[in-house]
Amino acid sequence: GGIKGILAGLGIAVGIKELGKLGIQCINSASDIKELDNVLEQVFGKGKDEIAKWAEGVSTDVGRASYQLQKFASVYGSIFKGSGIKTEDFQGMSVELSKLTADFSSFFNVADEEAFTALKAGLTGESEPLKRFGIILNETTAAEYALASGIKTKWKEMSEAQKQIVRYNFLMDKTNFIQGDAERTIGAYANQLKVMEAYIDNISRSFGQKFIPAGEGVLGVINNMLGAIDNLVSKPTTGGYIGE
Repeated sequence: GGIKGILAGLGIAVGIKELGKLGIQCINSASDIKELDNVLEQVFGKGKDEIAKWAEGVSTDVGRASYQLQKFASVYGSIFKGSGIKTEDFQGMSVELSKLTADFSSFFNVADEEAFTALKAGLTGESEPLKRFGIILNETTAAEYALASGIKTKWKEMSEAQKQIVRYNFLMDKTNFIQGDAERTIGAYANQLKVMEAYIDNISRSFGQKFIPAGEGVLGVINNMLGAIDNLVSKPTTGGYIGE
């Protein structure tokens, strides 16, 4: 019985350790949502609820976690806001770029973060990350695009806000054939993997939120439980071994 007891004890210990890891992961994920909610409020103001509703609505269609889509939108929105563009003008652009990120990732079969980095770089005037995808967005091509669009102001005379709007329109025009790819190819193996990851992410964050009504105190509860278990298994037995 001694050996069986030891193995059972080890199994319980491993199970508790893994359960603890899962719990912490879920809580951290839920904490990320709380932090993101604050960012969305600062960036979009009253529009943050519309962003959240949009992300929930398209999450399944494009196979991406709602949290991820909102995070992309918050960063794009921060860039626009920093240049002086009004919230009512950049909210829609932030949503479109977030959808484009998923489409870009799907079309070129790259990680979402890689697609996000490339599009974000193009929006802020960095041309290199987009080049590997065949999109040349630099001062020359942006100025030519602006002129072709009927904008008479010279590129050097434009404000940063005006330049970002030109870059945004350039990106949306040049990627027209890419847009909608995530939804069109949702059944493909690579996208099904991302769908699975999105479901896991959504479940993890939702589960974590059940444990943190206000985001505080849960770790204390878990630690108290683990402390009680630790005291139980650490209590000396007759021979000093589990199972005796």
